[in-house]
Amino acid sequence: MRAVSASERLGVTERYFVLSNNSAPPLRIGLMLDGPELPGPHAGVVELIERSNFAAIVAHIYPVRDRTKATELPKLSVLVRLWRMLNHERTRRRVLFSAFEKWDARAHPDSAGVFELKNVQQNCTGLKIVHVSAKRAGFIDRFTTEDVARLRDLQLDVLLRFGFGILRGDILNCARFGVWSFHHGDNTHYRGSPPQFWEMFERSDITGALLQVLNESLDNGLVLGKVHTALFPGMSLLVNRVAPYFTAQPLVIQKLKRLHEAGWKTVCAEAVPDEPYCGKRPLYRAPNNLEMLRFAGHHIQRRIRNRVLRTIKRDADHCQWRVGVRARRAGHPWEGKWDGWRWVTAPAGHYYADPMLWDEGGRTFLFVEDYIIAEKRGIIAVAEVGGDGEVGSFGTALALPYHLSFPHIFSRDDARFMIPETKACARVEVFRCVSFPFDWRPERVLLNVEGVDTVLHKGRDGREYLFTSVAHRPGAQVALYLFHADSIWGEWRIHSLSPLSVDVRISRNGGSILMEPGIGPVRISQDNTGLYGRQMHFHRVAALSAQDYGEEAIGTRSTAGIVRALGTHTYSRSERFEATDVFGW
Repeated sequence: MRAVSASERLGVTERYFVLSNNSAPPLRIGLMLDGPELPGPHAGVVELIERSNFAAIVAHIYPVRDRTKATELPKLSVLVRLWRMLNHERTRRRVLFSAFEKWDARAHPDSAGVFELKNVQQNCTGLKIVHVSAKRAGFIDRFTTEDVARLRDLQLDVLLRFGFGILRGDILNCARFGVWSFHHGDNTHYRGSPPQFWEMFERSDITGALLQVLNESLDNGLVLGKVHTALFPGMSLLVNRVAPYFTAQPLVIQKLKRLHEAGWKTVCAEAVPDEPYCGKRPLYRAPNNLEMLRFAGHHIQRRIRNRVLRTIKRDADHCQWRVGVRARRAGHPWEGKWDGWRWVTAPAGHYYADPMLWDEGGRTFLFVEDYIIAEKRGIIAVAEVGGDGEVGSFGTALALPYHLSFPHIFSRDDARFMIPETKACARVEVFRCVSFPFDWRPERVLLNVEGVDTVLHKGRDGREYLFTSVAHRPGAQVALYLFHADSIWGEWRIHSLSPLSVDVRISRNGGSILMEPGIGPVRISQDNTGLYGRQMHFHRVAALSAQDYGEEAIGTRSTAGIVRALGTHTYSRSERFEATDVFGW
């Protein structure tokens, strides 16, 4: 296994979003902070801006508060602090939530460490420090006319809000392109705080985060970008915050680059469409003691249920993937009954997943990921499918020292090629078939990214398009990126609309692009909410060019009709057969 160089290990954000080809002057950025330190995920946003050649942080804006520093207050005894807490209604009503947060930090130190504070001022040069007198009323901060004038004199293009309270008034118009701010949660379902808690309380499968341009309406500004991530089982709020915070981290640098290269009109045109608010409450606030007891009760019920399922071996710990083949049926794959499969049994200590069918010389072959449980590594195996749909014995098609899966097979100029998942070596690699179907040799590295579930498709314009899913960094969930080139062996460029999706329900491919009669190209995606490989969605590719991309959902396929199955995440078909995989017992 060839060693991977440091340059090859660059993340997708650092590789494609910190450099602009536009010669325009850098954007002038101001940061609104409560102090010189930020939690790790937000400090990472600042680091990406500092690494870019198209944006410069020119000012830090801090509030001047008329309050005594905590270090100047006398240390109070435990009894006095307890007495004050019991006599303060708001604190008393939320004492269980405060205790829960402290328990969470102690019980999950790795997740808590992610949010440790980092100094974002110490390495800055030529930075202007501006102190403003923000007048607070409740949670709202308003600024004096003099302070607003001082900020306008900075001639900022964008103000990034990482501190202060809810902003109102002329401060919202101090920068040329407004005040940008994160909201951690889906603003169509959860407005208010604390981030991610109410999704867990209401037992949602997903949460999210967004980058918006603030206006006078709370959590209702122009949404520049949005991510949706899965919620993890368990009671930890910190664990469930890691993914949305880190998955949303690249949004600022991506939108700043787009602003620098294409202009504000383009950024606004690509903003997330408005959706009506459908939350169960007009505004969410920190939970009271009764709500915390209900939250704990839900968790206890779930643990009891999981223990019962484990006893009868019907939970995910006792399940594995398997593949099935059946004769191809008329109609679209998201229609009709999902039955009649011949399930293939893997040898003990293995499981089969990611089926890919291929016709060759009048015969049909089934390629799969053959996962070796003891080695925690997959290889690519292949077997012939008989005329009656019976799958023969599997042999090894491709095995390497690192993990392989998702064998995407395609042909160009009468040659056969495979792009398996090779995330373990931080590359998207092509292998050429020397002798079908068992001999495949490395041909070329297409991309130096940790891509998963990569699919190649030749567009009507003759260009090659490559769809792959990449996580911004450890802890983040994947986003779907599109690349294009004149030919497979040409220079691959990232599409200007990448990432196409940052949504756990649709951001990973579930098979090769299908060509559906009367519809055209159809992309298959995995829905990983609640369970990895829960179900598949089908999307009609409405537009595909070097400048444009668009798709619309046209169908869903779950495990309905398959006994003892919890999830499905790959579909493939040939001239005579179709194949899928399911997760179950």
